Amino acid sequence: MFLIYISASIYSTGDSEEFNSGNYIRNLNLTVTASDIYTSKTINVEISVQNPITEFIIQTNPTNLLIINYQNQSPKSIGFSIFLDSNVTEPFYLVDYGDGSLINFAEKIFNFSANFTYAYLTSGYYKVNITVFNKVSSISKYLIVRLVEDFVDFECFPTWRLFPFDFADDFNLTKIGNAYLAKKEYDIRIKCYWLNKDSPIENYTLQYGSYFYVSEKWDQSNIVKTDEYAELIITLSSDILKNENVNEIFIAVSNELFQKVYKAIITPVSSIKDIIPITDLSVSKRGDIRNFNYTFDSLGEPSCALVVEDSNNFNNLLFTIGTNEETCTSYYPYIPFKEKYQTQNKTLSFSAQMTRIGLINYEIYFKNEYSTLTVITSVTASTEDCNRPRVDIENRSSLFYQPRIIQRSKRFSIIGITKVNCKKSFKNLRKWSLFSIRESNGRIIREISITSNPTSSFTELVIPSNSLSYGLYKFVYKVQMFDTNSDLAAFQIDVDHYVKIVPSGIVVQLFPGGMTNIRRGLDQNIILDPTIYSYDLDSYFSVKNLKFKFYCSIIEDGIIIKSPLISLNKFIDLESIKFNYTRNFSSISCFDSLDSYFFRNNGNLLNITAR
Repeated sequence: MFLIYISASIYSTGDSEEFNSGNYIRNLNLTVTASDIYTSKTINVEISVQNPITEFIIQTNPTNLLIINYQNQSPKSIGFSIFLDSNVTEPFYLVDYGDGSLINFAEKIFNFSANFTYAYLTSGYYKVNITVFNKVSSISKYLIVRLVEDFVDFECFPTWRLFPFDFADDFNLTKIGNAYLAKKEYDIRIKCYWLNKDSPIENYTLQYGSYFYVSEKWDQSNIVKTDEYAELIITLSSDILKNENVNEIFIAVSNELFQKVYKAIITPVSSIKDIIPITDLSVSKRGDIRNFNYTFDSLGEPSCALVVEDSNNFNNLLFTIGTNEETCTSYYPYIPFKEKYQTQNKTLSFSAQMTRIGLINYEIYFKNEYSTLTVITSVTASTEDCNRPRVDIENRSSLFYQPRIIQRSKRFSIIGITKVNCKKSFKNLRKWSLFSIRESNGRIIREISITSNPTSSFTELVIPSNSLSYGLYKFVYKVQMFDTNSDLAAFQIDVDHYVKIVPSGIVVQLFPGGMTNIRRGLDQNIILDPTIYSYDLDSYFSVKNLKFKFYCSIIEDGIIIKSPLISLNKFIDLESIKFNYTRNFSSISCFDSLDSYFFRNNGNLLNITAR
């Protein structure tokens, strides 16, 4: 025992003193007394002097974890051994095996070594983190474990998509002889499958003509796993197809021990893509020459377009335009050829004489050897001094794969915008229509009657909450000018707007009235039953059929000081703690004992017992 006197000023100040703990492992009691002429204060501190961990060695069985062939073997066991210096005091170890399983909580190391075995259920790429610690130090190391297998029943199929979004329909490429025909305006998506879905790939290569690509090592981002198989999607860009002729596509998928290869002959062909009318709402007179303009991505040349005039369901085959007369004659031998395509800056133009009065649809049928496309343009011809109404929708979503997102529980409205330019006063008819749409391709499934909606003929259409099922919808706003003694029925136009109805979510509540906290005495039970107070905002699902999980954290002064973890970013729910752990309980839970709480109703009711 020793005494140290330190004088202090009248101001608050911090004092420190360094002590040498010596070379012996022991527990020390340090007593600190502060005093003046009036009072004194004593603090006792227990100091544990231990040897720290400076290094440890890991050995595994098998020794090389980077290449392990566990073909058709399950489980896949790995042996681990830890070795420490002989002077380390009371060491423990903690292991995260990297497969998302619950952490093996701290185990004590006896005689400065530990041996343990872990069985992986599937092949894969795992990062094992081993931490060795005692009260005064901690060291972590990690190992990479790759358990590989051959790719069982490996097979690939080349596909393409008409629309550029994730959930669009995939279409198989047409095969003629030993070659696939690929529309070079669209990406090729090669889908490769194998059954042992958990076997990781080290990389894959893609070669097509002069193009060569090697993926990043162990990049699994393009792999989709189902219950039965793994799917690797490899994209060959249309930009590459446009610059290549007939070539073999070569794909190799490999890991350290195995490789599978897919080969196919690809013939790039030209297709017709994205021909869109340029809107022109001007009104023509009978006999006028009217210009028609269209933007396009590709005309699929050599190709031809048949121009048809449709008025009151009477079709008049006018003429053809195309790459050349020979091409058009081969497709439409009895229709007069007018001219070659007139294009400039990706815009196609032609003209036609107005021969009728009324609303006339000009239907243009584009065609080549591998694709077809129909484009319709509506034109008004009239003797009246009027223009067609200009129609739009506020915040319009014109693409079915980029719809407006609405929660089912929300009431919403769609506002149509109409501008009329006519020197005469006529009635305007406004009408809304509703269609159910297939999300993968934008096709109409069926029309839904909204005649009972009192706003269906107003500029603003109001949709009540919970009135539409989940899914994609197309709203069409149509405006028509009319009079009994006029041909103004031709003055009509419509515009569409896509809306997707999605779930609103579940409101989870443990207490009545939306309360978020309660107070209970130590001698009172606490019963938490979310199935009583929780509810589905859409009134679509029964809350009693849902599965709830309970988590617990200790909070002091508004700060979470302890949360049970599976790994660095995964919490442990109370039901898992109760039924999966029998040791070290106090280190991973808010409760002192497994008997402090129990569950009923398949784990949906938590009863915390009184102390």
